[in-house]
Amino acid sequence: MTQDCFVLPGDVVGSSEEFIPGDYTYAKGGLIFASTTGLTKVDSKTRAAYVIPKTNAPPKLSHGDIVVGEVIDLQPGNSLSGVQERL
Repeated sequence: MTQDCFVLPGDVVGSSEEFIPGDYTYAKGGLIFASTTGLTKVDSKTRAAYVIPKTNAPPKLSHGDIVVGEVIDLQPGNSLSGVQERL
């Protein structure tokens, strides 16, 4: 993990094998992800990877916003996706 790396929600911050999730992060599937926009940091004593927020509020989606997402499931005439980033 690189210190002071700019991340967006959902970006990988590090591995659960190397670090424990700290503030504004969460662990899933052996990886640690950012839960907010900001800069990555590591506490060398506790080996916690965390994010220092660089926004005052979480992004709020509005009708007509363009987002980047991941298709999670496809069915005839239907799809389920997860939002990765707002443009």
